[in-house]
Amino acid sequence: MSNVIYLLLILVASYFVMPVVYAQSLSIELQQRLFTHNNTQVSQHNAYTTALIKGEIGYEWENVSLGFEPLVSISNDDALQYADIQQLLLTHYFDTAQIFYGIDTVFWGVTESYHLVDVINQVNIVADPKREKKLGQPMIGASWFIDNHTVDLYYLPYFREQYTPESNSRPWRGLPINDKAMYESSREQKHVDWAVRLSGFIDDIDYGFGYFRGTQRNPIYELHHSSSQLTLTPFYYQTQQWSIDLQYTYESWLFKGEIVYESPNSLSSQYAWVGGFEYGIYNIADSSQDINLLLEGLYSNNKDSNLLPFTKHIMSGFRWDANNDSSTNALLTLIQGMEGNDSTIYINAQHRVNESISLSLDGWLFYKVENQPQLAAYQNEDYFQFNLTYHL
Repeated sequence: MSNVIYLLLILVASYFVMPVVYAQSLSIELQQRLFTHNNTQVSQHNAYTTALIKGEIGYEWENVSLGFEPLVSISNDDALQYADIQQLLLTHYFDTAQIFYGIDTVFWGVTESYHLVDVINQVNIVADPKREKKLGQPMIGASWFIDNHTVDLYYLPYFREQYTPESNSRPWRGLPINDKAMYESSREQKHVDWAVRLSGFIDDIDYGFGYFRGTQRNPIYELHHSSSQLTLTPFYYQTQQWSIDLQYTYESWLFKGEIVYESPNSLSSQYAWVGGFEYGIYNIADSSQDINLLLEGLYSNNKDSNLLPFTKHIMSGFRWDANNDSSTNALLTLIQGMEGNDSTIYINAQHRVNESISLSLDGWLFYKVENQPQLAAYQNEDYFQFNLTYHL
């Protein structure tokens, strides 16, 4: 009750104190996704068009801020037809702490190929196989700042299910996914989760130690008969998860690593890690251009792991940056299996035409992934996505 009274007082006070707008933007992004292989289902297509409308506005009073970031996605892929609040967060600032209420998008992690420790928000795997397109998470939390270190505490009162492929969605060549998920907890989406994280830096080392207890964001899929056909039903189980992420900077080198140990209530424990390095080569041929070489290993002790789709793999690649006024850059990575000879290639390029228009490209190529449990549905689902963003 005291929290509700506090929020009401803040809202009433806002009518008498003129806020300062610290952020205000609106953008429209048009996406054209083209597949290189023909669809296998009548309901699927070889091309999809999506329009993303994203806004951001922030208000600031003395010791209080309010951020609002809505997102609307319109598409001929049903899984990309949705609206979401990425942020609607009220934050009260103190000398060495802050308290926040509402909805927010949180990121944890340091590696390039996959973010093992990133557990707060749910994702849309159709929008982005890298699982970096997130859904806003309801939360109440607090942060304490102690010199170069921060302690974050999250109370997560509502769980959001993962956005999964619909009948007309691509990339997806797997069985249909049941709309009705199963839960280990009788409270289902109303189960209260919580997490705590200690992060900061000591000299050239950035670190993060995390603990999560609640509903696992990545479900396991169980085979069921539904309407005379086989379907996959998401099962969200209860778990505890401990994580560490580290990054060490030495001259032109960045050494990175993430490790997770999970202890579910009703399933076997499992662990996974991702780690490697990034080496920067700067001012190539006396120009402003830089290139960063990337190498990471990915490992899970469970070949059917839902923590990590790559069980014994190596990622190699590079990131190129022109360092020009147009912020032109490109990324190319190859994730190669050490046992099954499967490979996944990801391509990204970005260029800003002017202050209002920017262009980008995303590409995914999947080779011999049919023997990888978490990747089999992406076989012959290679695609390129062209993006045009207009900033109003």
